[in-house]
Amino acid sequence: MTRRLLLPAAVVLGTLWGAGAAAAAPQPPPPAASSPAPPPVPAPAPAATPPPAAAPVSPPAPVAGLDAWAAPSARTLIATGAWPELAADDLSRDATRGDLDRALGILTGRPAASPAAAAPLTVWTARLFVIRALGLQPEIRGIARISVEGGDRLRLPRSAAAEILARELGLVYNQPSSRDDRERARGETMRLADLVFMLDRARAVGPWQRAKLTRYRDIRLPAMSAQRLAVVQAALWQVGQPYVWGGDWPGVRSPWGAQGHGGFDCSGLVWWAFKGSTGPSQMSLGSGLLGRTADAMAFERPAERAPVTALAPGDLVFFGARGPASPRGSISHTGIAAGGGWMLHSSGSRGGVSLSHLDDYWPSATAFGRRVAQLGA
Repeated sequence: MTRRLLLPAAVVLGTLWGAGAAAAAPQPPPPAASSPAPPPVPAPAPAATPPPAAAPVSPPAPVAGLDAWAAPSARTLIATGAWPELAADDLSRDATRGDLDRALGILTGRPAASPAAAAPLTVWTARLFVIRALGLQPEIRGIARISVEGGDRLRLPRSAAAEILARELGLVYNQPSSRDDRERARGETMRLADLVFMLDRARAVGPWQRAKLTRYRDIRLPAMSAQRLAVVQAALWQVGQPYVWGGDWPGVRSPWGAQGHGGFDCSGLVWWAFKGSTGPSQMSLGSGLLGRTADAMAFERPAERAPVTALAPGDLVFFGARGPASPRGSISHTGIAAGGGWMLHSSGSRGGVSLSHLDDYWPSATAFGRRVAQLGA
């Protein structure tokens, strides 16, 4: 066989041998059957951001003007739904009997209806009806019966009982000294601001406050001389007058200087009772009172100083932050002893002239008393 024939044959044999060897070699396993790929999961949408919480909305402010001091009370009545119409009302306007009806209905839960709803509302009427609504009729009767042991009943101004109780409960607002001309006395028309303030305070009166007032159901004053009775009666007749800084007269035309409104500060009431009222002034009972302020009265006659427990009706009581140790310059209040622990005084915290018991007024600051020589034994 020629080389020309051998070469093609070798190629053919080699090809056949390689194919056989490849077939005999182990083969990798076939790829496992795979599940179809799951569809793509969409990314979660971002959580919606909640809107910011709404800020609490304050009740709308009523029209206040110079009587903005009563706006907090008005807002309370608006927010609770008791008197929502106040939001559009003018606190500085004069109140009416219809306004009082609304206040009494809120206070008692019983509707009230005046036959003359548009009629002006006087100060003494408003306080009388609110005090009655608080259930203080026994205290009203007790004050009306106040008398002196072995003597006649004392003369009281109209609605004195309601004036005293309203002041002792903190229902009367005292205008700042710069606005004393805006005070309203018992016979004048009450502003809506004062009615709203009184209603708001009356709704907060608690059992402990009512309990303290039970002492007014039976007031017994000791026997007193004609001079002492004259001073006590003069001060008692001014119950209900507003507190006026520097005031010493029932009207604005005081002989000692004009004042913003009729009324008294603490020493001014003493000044009036001894020097201004007819009976005591005719008896010259105030000749020993020289200083006009409480501090001056307290220290001008050292020989007349006495413990509070030794005072008789008509004598003076003084108050200072350090009590019996209060030095000169620190006496800030004075009143007139009425006997039995009672005191007649004009106080800013009471909004004017009231009858208070010494145990309830400012016991920690009760300093000492003064036995006024002109009153006798």
